[in-house]
Amino acid sequence: MEEYIGYIIFAFIFLLILVFKLFFSLNNKKSQNVKLSKEINDLKDRFIKTLDDFNHEKQALLNDYEQKHNDLYEKYKNSYKELLRKNKYLIKRNETLENISFDDFIPQDEQYEKLLEAINKGKNIFITGGAGVGKSYILNKLKERFKSDLELTATTGVAAVNIGGMTIHSFCGIGKGDLKPYQIINSILNDEKKINLKNKIQGCKMLAIDEISMASTYLFEYIDKVLKGVRDNNLPFGGIQIIAVGDFFQLPPVIKKSKQCEYKNVCNCTLKLDKQDICKKRKYVFNSELFKNFQIINLSEIKRQDDKVFSTVLNRLRYGRNISNAKKYFNENVISQNEAILSDIIHLYSTKQECERRNTLKLSQLNTKRRFYKAIDSFKPTNEKCEIPTKKDLIKTLNKNTRAEYNLHLKIGCRVMLIHNLNISSKLCNGAMGSVVNLDYNSVTVNFDGIGISTIFPVDIELNSPDGKFIRKQIPLILAYAITIHKSQGLTLENACIGMKQIFAQGQAYVALSRLKTAKGLKIIDGFIGNSVFYDSDVLKYYLENNITS
Repeated sequence: MEEYIGYIIFAFIFLLILVFKLFFSLNNKKSQNVKLSKEINDLKDRFIKTLDDFNHEKQALLNDYEQKHNDLYEKYKNSYKELLRKNKYLIKRNETLENISFDDFIPQDEQYEKLLEAINKGKNIFITGGAGVGKSYILNKLKERFKSDLELTATTGVAAVNIGGMTIHSFCGIGKGDLKPYQIINSILNDEKKINLKNKIQGCKMLAIDEISMASTYLFEYIDKVLKGVRDNNLPFGGIQIIAVGDFFQLPPVIKKSKQCEYKNVCNCTLKLDKQDICKKRKYVFNSELFKNFQIINLSEIKRQDDKVFSTVLNRLRYGRNISNAKKYFNENVISQNEAILSDIIHLYSTKQECERRNTLKLSQLNTKRRFYKAIDSFKPTNEKCEIPTKKDLIKTLNKNTRAEYNLHLKIGCRVMLIHNLNISSKLCNGAMGSVVNLDYNSVTVNFDGIGISTIFPVDIELNSPDGKFIRKQIPLILAYAITIHKSQGLTLENACIGMKQIFAQGQAYVALSRLKTAKGLKIIDGFIGNSVFYDSDVLKYYLENNITS
């Protein structure tokens, strides 16, 4: 028995150890369970707190969003309404454009009778229409009818010479427009040297302004103030009946880039220089209240182009329509740059530099006799009280306002253009082109295309002014390898190449393309460029709102 006591004690101790181990294990597990439960409860409390914080933050964000939304709505609701209005206008514009008829033209004679009726009623008139409808022809007919009662002016010197008139700046004595209107008025009324200018303004009954699209609202209102002051009459334009002529789809007002607005003397504009391009007063005269009551006479019968398809394509381009179709239409008229360089056909470019480069190059390539013709410039005053310009001012004025060159360089074989009407019945008129066959001391013999050989002598090319006439006696020819689009306005051409890459102003592409009588005579260098055909949306709006749709 004693020998088993040791085993019993060992078993008891082992069993006791197991019991203690199990007890401590259970206690430890219970402690872990309590700790885990506490952690779970802590995590739950933190989650509930985080959820509450999130809900508060979410509500704050929602409140902030709602407030900002309301603020933005208040801020932009007027803009939104304006967008809706413009959208409706665009829909209406597209519907109107789709319904524009380019086939049913009103005969020019009917419009002329309507024009005379409006003139007899004493209304101010705006004569418009696309290129080649005969606006200048109508103006000349009015001059024949009303004679000295109608003064002819234009916004550019070239246009003034073409109609046998003077620039509107010269007629009103405003020069560069760098003086305030009252200064101009006082000068005209009190300077004895300006007695002719004073008498011309005070005696004027009707005043025509050609190429009105190139006059800004500023210039228009400047003229109005000067005429009112000189005539001591508060009626619009001092009571003078105005006949404005032009097409706003063609060349726009030239806005000079300078350190200050060129029209600062006319209004109290406070726009910064980089914002002045959006100023309505720097743009078309139809923005002026003075223009609102002008009766519109729209000439629609095309006189320049006999090709109905060509004239229709041009008229659609004028309204900014069917540009992609026009590209397809003009595919046959494409000429490469290299072909254009070799060609002797006149080129129309948007910049003076391109024209000078081509004319110089083509003339230098001729290894023939060369002759130099220098113009004789003079001024013929109306009377002894007139202010006589200096020789420098004389040359500068004629260089700026006429196509005639002061120094004309020609070679036998060179291409030239006639810039003066010599004999209309023989087709020796402005725009006729040919090649020089002989150069004499005081004459040039030219073989004109489709006309024949004629000898051209110097003529007097005149630019009128209130004080007299600026006269340039010169051979009325210029090199016909290139001319700017601006100076081509008013010309009718049989053949021409057009460079569209450098076009920078609305209306230039349309003016260039519409110089041609037929599509057959047209060549487009490197192809038709659709984005060169653009216009001012304000112009389209004006024409549509006034139902001028052809």
